[in-house]
Amino acid sequence: MRSPRCMVAGLVIAVVAALFVSAAAGCGGGVGGRITDMVKDVPTDTSSFTYWDLETMLAHGELQPLYEAWTAGSGKCLDPFGIPAGDVKRFLEFTMYGNSTVVARGDIGLDSLRATLEGKSFENKDFRRVEVWQSPDGESWLAFLGETLIGGERQVVRGCIEAGQDEGSLYQDRDARDIMDRLPRGAVVRFARYQEPPYKGLVCGGLSLQREDSEVLKATLWYKFVGSGDAASGLQRLADDLDEQWLDRVDASQHGQFVRVTGVANIEDVPLQ
Repeated sequence: MRSPRCMVAGLVIAVVAALFVSAAAGCGGGVGGRITDMVKDVPTDTSSFTYWDLETMLAHGELQPLYEAWTAGSGKCLDPFGIPAGDVKRFLEFTMYGNSTVVARGDIGLDSLRATLEGKSFENKDFRRVEVWQSPDGESWLAFLGETLIGGERQVVRGCIEAGQDEGSLYQDRDARDIMDRLPRGAVVRFARYQEPPYKGLVCGGLSLQREDSEVLKATLWYKFVGSGDAASGLQRLADDLDEQWLDRVDASQHGQFVRVTGVANIEDVPLQ
């Protein structure tokens, strides 16, 4: 069942009845309810995630390269469950124990999906009073939790169900919330912890990409350090490294133990894989 292209350990699809208003323009005050609702089904052990606002990308033709990057990579992870990529509107991929997992929202017909799973010889089971469909080889699950579908490797799906029921989710993690509360909403949002930080005292960081105009994306990055001294030491190095790699018009500032970096980049130049 494991896809050779995406190497995904789990998949979460949250199904909503109505579409939300596009958030590509974005503003301060945190990434917003779309992402935080998804993160509440993500275990605390998560080391990183990338969120894709696919509806926004499709609404703005110039963002097509972002959508194409998703369909060529993470979007392939829908295939083992027979979920049409075009039905997904929002998608969040996260990593735990070195394995990738994803979370998404869209307009997916559950009855049609059940029929597809039966046709693929999935077995209907139960875990913690949750409807679960198990792949023929027993390695993958697709669980139905109200408006949420969680699928992927069995142990990852179990962890997501337990996170949602026991409130042990990434949303309760202070470091993750510190970053999410500072990042603006965007077409692409990323968060990562650092086991081997590239800068002394760096704990975690995040990125939000917003549409600046028809050719340019605005990037906002926040980094959390152990203390203000480490943040001061890493400030200029962060700005210089990002300027050399892919950002233009880089501006960096320190806020206590946090560093904020902004800049712009051509859509085609943004590293998404």
